[in-house]
Amino acid sequence: MGSKDDAYKRRQFMFCLHSGGATETWYTGLPEEMKADWSLVEAAFNARWPPVKVASKLTEEFEGELLGCMLLEETLGLKERVADREVWSHIAWADNIGIFAAGADIMNSKTYIGQVKKALPGIIRDKLADSYPNWTKFLDDVRSIDIDYIKGKAEDSRKLLETVTQRFRRMDRITTPIATAPNRRFTNITNKVITPNNIQYNAVRSHTNSNANTNTKGPGCIISAADRAAFRARYNILPHHPPTDAGRIAHQAQQKSWFDANPSGFVTEMTPYPLRPGTAGVGSSECFRCGLYGHISGNCTTDRPLLQHEQRWRAICSNMLREPRAANPVGVRVVVIDDYGTTMEMQGVEGDSQGKVEGPSE
Repeated sequence: MGSKDDAYKRRQFMFCLHSGGATETWYTGLPEEMKADWSLVEAAFNARWPPVKVASKLTEEFEGELLGCMLLEETLGLKERVADREVWSHIAWADNIGIFAAGADIMNSKTYIGQVKKALPGIIRDKLADSYPNWTKFLDDVRSIDIDYIKGKAEDSRKLLETVTQRFRRMDRITTPIATAPNRRFTNITNKVITPNNIQYNAVRSHTNSNANTNTKGPGCIISAADRAAFRARYNILPHHPPTDAGRIAHQAQQKSWFDANPSGFVTEMTPYPLRPGTAGVGSSECFRCGLYGHISGNCTTDRPLLQHEQRWRAICSNMLREPRAANPVGVRVVVIDDYGTTMEMQGVEGDSQGKVEGPSE
């Protein structure tokens, strides 16, 4: 009731009580001489319902909320509803950060500004100064960034993310082994006993549909001859360093440059990734997990596997560099004898991988 006199407070107090509630019942039961003195009413009310002390946040709690409040790139250029009004997401973020900084009593300092600025999306960070003297200036600059610039850049980023996601799905189809029967199509298998002198190896022509596409590496994914040639021209653009101290330093610099140029971390056929020094070259039937010869990824026991980025790059290269199967393969009928005098006639396609499932080693 502010600065009003005691008589006014005494008259208005009864209208502030919940009708039929505990407070009204309590007030009705007070002696009349107490009701006539506002100071006695106030003291009796506080004795019956002591003021609740609200637990205030500690400085450490405000600091934790400040560092945990993230502005996500996918929300840029969008509106948020705050207190029944719509505001742009970056402005709502700046308002919340201001509350946390004030609660931590650091508004007039530059404490944590660098740390928070580093976590901002590049779209926002690119428009900010290198350093700030206090939070007020920093947050004002965030709020003043042109919304048309943010919306345009955010839309470009979403389109790029969608493109990369589609490429990832495409590469997942390419690099996933096809769980079907072995490539060699054995037909007309018969068992009969013959002598070793009767073993025959007869090569016959087997015609297939010449219109069939033989470059298909996965469901719905076709690698054209032009795409394959273009990839061959760029896949080894990065030097493959030897396993020396100088080579490892150069490789570390290559990795840093790659991540600076590809902050999303997505590896595609357009983003060659540097190879670990001392490993095998790509497309050489190497193990994708360790980069060495002699086994496939499923049998790899290394305790120092390659980064996932290099593993994916090697899988991409394996598929892109693999030669397409001939359109008119040669059919081969082979008659072989086992250790016990039993033979089998097997008819397949020359060049197929006997007993293997199509797909990379990873």
